[in-house]
Amino acid sequence: MAYNRRYRSQTGKYHGMSRQKKVSRITKRLEQGITDLFTSENYKKYLHTMGKFRHYSFSNTILIALQKPDATLVAGYKSWQKNFHRQVKKGEKGITIFAPIMVKDKKEQSGPEVRKDTDIDGKQEREDAGQTAVRYTTATVFDISQTEGEPLPSVGVDELYGKVPDYDRFMDAMMQVSPVPVFFDDIPSSAKGYFSPKENKICIRQGMSEMQTMKTCIHEMTHAEMHDRQKLKEEGRKISRETAEVEAESVVYIVCEYFGLDTSEYSFPYIAGWSSSQEMKELKASMDRIRTIADGMIGDLCRVMYPEHSREHAEKENYLRTAEDMLEQNDNSLDGIINNLPIQDNSDCVVDADGKQTCDIHEELLNARQTCEKINSGSREEKQKEELSIE
Repeated sequence: MAYNRRYRSQTGKYHGMSRQKKVSRITKRLEQGITDLFTSENYKKYLHTMGKFRHYSFSNTILIALQKPDATLVAGYKSWQKNFHRQVKKGEKGITIFAPIMVKDKKEQSGPEVRKDTDIDGKQEREDAGQTAVRYTTATVFDISQTEGEPLPSVGVDELYGKVPDYDRFMDAMMQVSPVPVFFDDIPSSAKGYFSPKENKICIRQGMSEMQTMKTCIHEMTHAEMHDRQKLKEEGRKISRETAEVEAESVVYIVCEYFGLDTSEYSFPYIAGWSSSQEMKELKASMDRIRTIADGMIGDLCRVMYPEHSREHAEKENYLRTAEDMLEQNDNSLDGIINNLPIQDNSDCVVDADGKQTCDIHEELLNARQTCEKINSGSREEKQKEELSIE
């Protein structure tokens, strides 16, 4: 199968654009998709339910992680029943955490008068016979995986399924362009993959679907490329965990969408969940970096996957980008770019039953030439109209 035919089938909606233009278009789709998610009824129901879960202190978060590393959503026994209509399974072992309680320390009163509190209306309230203090006791909570019952509202999916065309070729290319070695192993936690700066490696959970494996690999490759501590230090850049996750998953969506793989069901909710607000400040502040990293990764993958067409593809990119730049600058004289587009090479052309000639290799370039000629023709007509109106 010829390179362009395969490439065209995966990126039909962006046909005739340079890679840079395609990445820009996909980035806009990403931003719009997350905005639509934020305003959906399903997301509002999800937030309402998530608001019932308590936010635990740093100490309790550590305790939960030590006792159950794969815990995601935890609540008390009665809370699962009352708030979520779920029941803890028989035989499940609870997770012990610290719980604050209010204790009143009674003190002996001296003197003939006892001080009384007065409310804002001037009425006297109960006597303050002591001070209230915070004490801690232990409490037991359970993770959602230890319960059963009504499903919780959700947005998107927890995992992607499905095959990837040319999967082996894609994965081999990613192994080659990854900034650090990639390994596949059983991961004890619920994580699907991770980048370890200390060990300078990426680890991907084995046994996942092709779609999820490829998506996770690109996510961790982005972390290795953008969020290595030494690189951040050299760039003088400090970022939050929220920003790092938003950047990594945004690159995933752009790269996968470019190759015709839709990860929106997973990527949009993931990015929304790591955004600190619906204004998506992390995404907007990082947009240029996200586009640059995604564009570079796409270019690297294409060069490795299709080395026989890398020179031709680079020439086509140059022509398309030049044409797009001229259009953005409202340049009406496109004769130069039209004349510089390559002459159609018939070596890879076939003639169908109707006598129509189809060429894989230069079809997009021919499309660009025709587009430029059409625009240039329209520009001449507009110019002639202006001259007639002046006369």
